[in-house]
Amino acid sequence: MDARYAVLKRAELQCNGDAKAEAIAEKAYVEAQRRDFAAMTSTFSTFFEQYGQTPTDTSTITKTGFRSVHHYYAFLHYHTGDLAEAAQGYIRALEVTPEENITQRINLTESLALMYQRMRDRDAAMRAYQRALNWTEQLDSETDTYRRMRALLLFGLAGMQAELEAEDNPDVWRSVAANLRESLDLVSDPGTVFQANRLSALGEAHANLGDIDTALSLSTKALAEARVAESDRTLAFLQHVHGSILMMDGQFDAAEPYLRRAVEAQPERRYEDRRRVLQRIGILYERRGDLSAAASYYQQAIETVEDYRSGLRATEWAAAAFGGWQTAYRGLARVQLLQNNPEDALQTLERTRARHLADLRLEADVAHAMAPEQRVRYDSLTQVLQAVRSERSRTDSPVRAIQLRRRETEVIATRQGLLNLPEATTAPLSTIQDTLAAQNRVAVSYMLDEGEERFGRAAQSHAFVITPDTVHAVPLDIDESTLNEKMAAVSPWLASGQEDARPSTGGIGSTQVDLHALHDVYQAVIAPVAPHLPKDASLTVIPDGALFRLPIAMLVSEAPQSRYDYASARFLVEDYPLSRQLSLSSLTDGSETQRRPLDIAALGRSEFGEVMLGSLLAEAVRPRSIQGTRGRVGYHLPPLPGVERELRSVADLFRNGRMLLNDEATPKALNDLMGEATILHLSSHALASPQLPLQNAFVLSPSNTADSTDSGLLYLHQLQGQFASIPLVNLSGCETAQGAFHEGEGMRSLQYAFRAVGARATLSNLWPIDDDAAVTLNESFYDHVRRGMPKDAALQQAQLQYRRMHPDQSPFFWAGTMLHGSPAPLAVSGPPRWWRYAGALVLFGMITLGAYGWRRRTA
Repeated sequence: MDARYAVLKRAELQCNGDAKAEAIAEKAYVEAQRRDFAAMTSTFSTFFEQYGQTPTDTSTITKTGFRSVHHYYAFLHYHTGDLAEAAQGYIRALEVTPEENITQRINLTESLALMYQRMRDRDAAMRAYQRALNWTEQLDSETDTYRRMRALLLFGLAGMQAELEAEDNPDVWRSVAANLRESLDLVSDPGTVFQANRLSALGEAHANLGDIDTALSLSTKALAEARVAESDRTLAFLQHVHGSILMMDGQFDAAEPYLRRAVEAQPERRYEDRRRVLQRIGILYERRGDLSAAASYYQQAIETVEDYRSGLRATEWAAAAFGGWQTAYRGLARVQLLQNNPEDALQTLERTRARHLADLRLEADVAHAMAPEQRVRYDSLTQVLQAVRSERSRTDSPVRAIQLRRRETEVIATRQGLLNLPEATTAPLSTIQDTLAAQNRVAVSYMLDEGEERFGRAAQSHAFVITPDTVHAVPLDIDESTLNEKMAAVSPWLASGQEDARPSTGGIGSTQVDLHALHDVYQAVIAPVAPHLPKDASLTVIPDGALFRLPIAMLVSEAPQSRYDYASARFLVEDYPLSRQLSLSSLTDGSETQRRPLDIAALGRSEFGEVMLGSLLAEAVRPRSIQGTRGRVGYHLPPLPGVERELRSVADLFRNGRMLLNDEATPKALNDLMGEATILHLSSHALASPQLPLQNAFVLSPSNTADSTDSGLLYLHQLQGQFASIPLVNLSGCETAQGAFHEGEGMRSLQYAFRAVGARATLSNLWPIDDDAAVTLNESFYDHVRRGMPKDAALQQAQLQYRRMHPDQSPFFWAGTMLHGSPAPLAVSGPPRWWRYAGALVLFGMITLGAYGWRRRTA
């Protein structure tokens, strides 16, 4: 590889025109293979800075050369897990491909469809495949080109249907098989990889339709074609498929040699393929009851994942790649449970929890302990990174966006080089249990399993109940798909799916929840563990999968006869103070005990007008009332008249409080107060970007100074560049707990960003919150906090008080506010001095009246 790299570097310097472009693209490919992603990004950016995005009249590089570079750019970003950037690369490649070059446009559109497929955007993928299929109609149907193009697209479409549609609708396998048969009828290509792959895919479709004999016959033919094609990689993949079909027929002994040969043929660096085969062998031994062998193969798959992840520490690439690779850990945890080793299973599961968050916080800790001269350099790089990301969010120039991305990657790499991060470790179980004992707390960590019906493996969902003395692994008779269905029956707000499918908050129907459905969810996830929960303890939940969308406080332990008789229902919040964590290790992260200069800093914005969104955020949030075009977009946000009342009420509760409203509430002011306040209370609109979590934003006010360029938007990426240990951040905006879901990390929301910054705890909202409810809940919560009550108990009392005041209201109004992180009490002063004087006057008045009444009674 080093020799080839040297040749490509010389070619980059010596060649001209399209040959130079090809050398640059291949050089970036080698850099990606070496996992030097900063160099890869730099190589592409240098090209775009020098030559632009498209050829000019004086350019020596043609559209062909540009298409090649864009194509490699997209391909390599796909393999580093940056699917959104890969999709943009394919779109740019299409833009420089002449309209008359139909075959190239079809090939690029098929690749774009694959990106959408990997992002699990079924509709976008289907549109891309249909567009490409329509383009084939411009070709002569009698030519080999037409038949081959159409055959390739039908093969890709069948793969998309199998991946994204067949799980929810098994009948889709018939359409998959039909598309594959049409593809084979269009082009018979004996002795090629294409022929082998289509036969294998058709065999897999027949296996899922229950026709195992036909499936094995087709798969055997596919293996023969792969041998003729002399493609070791294809042969390894098809052996994996053939072994899987045999497993579906219960022929585990026959399947084993195929799977073994598949893993032996995989190169060490083919992480994804190697992981898949190792996991499949783990399932095989699990089904055969050879648990030791199953554990060994799952462990090898885990080592493959860890090897890949080690080069991506504390980067967005790490979060993207690791999020989809956790099945090996869950397989090992299942086996350990079958071996009656619940503590080992719990520790294995813990290795999948909040890994990215732990890396970000470890980065903060290491930076904080740096020598002064190193810290100055690190802080300088952090400021540069924030500036680059802010400009990238605003620019509407594709060339400038590429330049900024290059600079972003270079700064990240330089900053990481200063850190020399050690591996983040999980806390020992004994330390976790000591923490639970000190807080009179019990933790429940969930593992939701999906099962694999085609291999005869039933779902094995569990809840681990951790007390100061014991660990219980409690089986749950539910899989994640069934839980999703039960939650959707409660309310559309709890349903999985796209943001635009969620209800508006205008009518009463949007706030109603079905109490009987809530009781069904309670029976599935809480009732099995209830016998192990001490009655006088607090409860911390480590959610999994669909449970991240569920405020467990609203679960109904005793359902009334009527589905909407809220006053008669008994909710879980009545039994336990509740909080949630992303991992058990996070339980050991306590609050500060040292008092800060300010008890509370309350910042908010109630008046908006037109807020300017950067192009990235404007595309991602798709606001309902958007004006303008791509670039800096005017977004008219509705006013929040309750914000001022809310800020004044909470600031007045504390002796040392500060309130900043509207023009005073700027990102700079917030940054200045982060190190001074025990409680940071923010109240405004929040904007969530499902596909680009770093572009999540909280709407504050622009600084409006001569040298300021900020828009007032506080982005998640800006927060991740700050390091401040904040005891509590209250994000009192709508949906501040909502964000893109990442396996193991939960929702990459604004509250997640503050946890990464160093916030020990956050209060945030899973859905829109009513103004009056927000004021009532916050006042009551802070009233209990300032009296020394733990945060989870304070939230419990606030929600119960709201229930008493509004017994007929839906849990929608009070349950969406959740506590993440440390529940420990806060070191704050009592009420303002005037409260004491008022209290003394009231007491004096009571004594006077009492004495007067006593004199009257004795006269």
